Amino acid sequence: MIYLNSVGIEAGSNTQHPFEDVIFDKGINFIIGDKSSDEEKMNGVGKSVLIEMIDYGLLSDYTGGRIQKIPTSILDNESRIIATFTYSDGKNETVIVVKRGVREKANEVHIQVGEDDDIKLGLDQARKFMEKYFIAKRTATTPSLRGLLAILLRKENALYDDVFYPTPSSKSARFIDNVKPHLYIFGVDLALVDSLKTETLRLKNAKVTIDAIEASLKESEIPLKELKSYIFDLEAQTRKLDLSVEALKPAEATTIKKEQLTEYLVELDKLTTQRASLMFELKRLNDVPKTKKLNTKSLKETYNYYSQGLGDKLNASFDEVQAFRASIEKFQNDLILNKQEEITKKVTELTRRVGNLDNLIAEIYEFTDARRKIDDLTDAVVKLKSSNEQLEKLRAFFELHEARSKELVTAKESVDETLRELSRQMENLASTVGSFEADLRQMHNYIAGNERCQFGLSVDFDKPLTKFIDMNYRIKLDGSSGINRIKTFIYDVLLMTNSYTSVNHPKILIHDNIFASSGRDDMVKSLNYLNKFQESMIDFQYIVTINRDEFGAVEDRFDFDFEDKVKISLTRDNPLFGVEYSQSIDPS
Repeated sequence: MIYLNSVGIEAGSNTQHPFEDVIFDKGINFIIGDKSSDEEKMNGVGKSVLIEMIDYGLLSDYTGGRIQKIPTSILDNESRIIATFTYSDGKNETVIVVKRGVREKANEVHIQVGEDDDIKLGLDQARKFMEKYFIAKRTATTPSLRGLLAILLRKENALYDDVFYPTPSSKSARFIDNVKPHLYIFGVDLALVDSLKTETLRLKNAKVTIDAIEASLKESEIPLKELKSYIFDLEAQTRKLDLSVEALKPAEATTIKKEQLTEYLVELDKLTTQRASLMFELKRLNDVPKTKKLNTKSLKETYNYYSQGLGDKLNASFDEVQAFRASIEKFQNDLILNKQEEITKKVTELTRRVGNLDNLIAEIYEFTDARRKIDDLTDAVVKLKSSNEQLEKLRAFFELHEARSKELVTAKESVDETLRELSRQMENLASTVGSFEADLRQMHNYIAGNERCQFGLSVDFDKPLTKFIDMNYRIKLDGSSGINRIKTFIYDVLLMTNSYTSVNHPKILIHDNIFASSGRDDMVKSLNYLNKFQESMIDFQYIVTINRDEFGAVEDRFDFDFEDKVKISLTRDNPLFGVEYSQSIDPS
């Protein structure tokens, strides 16, 4: 067994409100306090916060818990919460000290075992380390520490309408994970449960895939039973489209005159380039100005000016000079004109040849009908692509549906076989369940004065994906919130005290405010019954918070000295940390 010795705070340098350790013992331990007010978000007197501190020492999550809401004046960044436990293997006892930081150090855990030096671990490592003190004969299939603690420590927000769902968050968890700690304590082979978890996951995934495919087919208005015929018809349409595309390919349409067309196009490019060059040259010549004739009078005056004083040196007459000038003008103009005529003839010839090539190329295009076929090809390729995509999608749907349908069948067979094997194990647990039910009748008779109760565990083959374990657990007048709390108390206590289920139970049980609205008579009888185990020297530890008004009215009805079992009494004048504080998350 393992039990809690104390919980306290290792204060940091900025802590303004010192905290005195709360000491616990084996057997029944009371945490008594005034009822909290719902008018403001205040911490009340601290009963539930103390339970949170214990849970924090048992390595609960930091985010979302009450520890996160304690201000730095009480729990500064250097502070650590300390929980001290004693573990007994039946022969020797070992003290275990867990020290855990807060805020940014919430995942930093120091654990000291006995006289050994403490070891520093991360949160997940610390949880694995502590499992060996809570879980007997750990294997790969045993529940985790936090999984088991879900039914060993019920906090203020616990649920009581179904023992398989101990917290609000467990409602959204998989049933198989919720039921595993219960089956572990009852001695069920958890390898079967893990196998069932794997197979039910396969079953669920296959079903999800099949449902998605069928929904998509329904949207496309394709009946599932006719899917193959749709695929066959689409394959035929795709083959026809494929043949059409082959027939429309330009390379094949122009095979006969392909080389000739290429030659024509090359020649056409050459000729049009030459023609463009010549036409540019012709334009340049047209822009050259013609030689202008000089005025005869001006020419004569110039001639007489230069001829004076030259005597015999200038024998040429003015008429001869004038004739020479005219010949020069004629030569220049004739040269330009001849060049223009030559280029014009070449341009004309090239234009003729270009026209012939255009006609030849047009004949080839008309022969092959390539232009129209290229346009048709574009449409055909688009249609073929769409048809191929639809075909591939339907083929994939069909193949995946077939594969998942087969997997669904095999997974269902595997699940059914696992459930049958689990059912056989349940039958083998007849002695355990019978003993548990016998203890239930005895405890129920002590509390309620009758034995109108029953308990049984069986496999529900109709709910393999949901609640495959049926717990037939009933007590008198179950249904109201108060009775359900007593029902949960009885179940939890029997798990801890029954001769069969106690083998795998760590013998520690913590309840926060479980008796609220239960009725004082039921509370007194429940605690008196539990005290009988303590008087019988049966080792266990039970820690419970109780409101002062409920406790004070029945103190004289307990069969034991209650004062010795009150470990801390909290009031509005004397709250847990000596001061009230807002429960909003401390920004620091």
